[in-house]
Amino acid sequence: LGAACTLSTLIEELEASAKEHGQLAAVVKHLKLVAHPQVRDVGSWAGNVMIAKTHPDFPSDVCLLLSTLNATLTLMNGKRKTEVVD
Repeated sequence: LGAACTLSTLIEELEASAKEHGQLAAVVKHLKLVAHPQVRDVGSWAGNVMIAKTHPDFPSDVCLLLSTLNATLTLMNGKRKTEVVD
């Protein structure tokens, strides 16, 4: 999912995947507690991560979930060069 993917879209995609991977249901349940639905409709998961990176006192549930899941992020620059971040 790209950086512009809203939290609402992330939830929808994970809900669809939870049908095959039941353990994602807990992640979806927690993401539904993040922010107000109107904020989730316009705010992206990557924006949430960047706020947490620039403001260490920001309590980011998205970062917490990504860390808990041992997620890796693949970053791509304008020249399409990629870098994987743990």
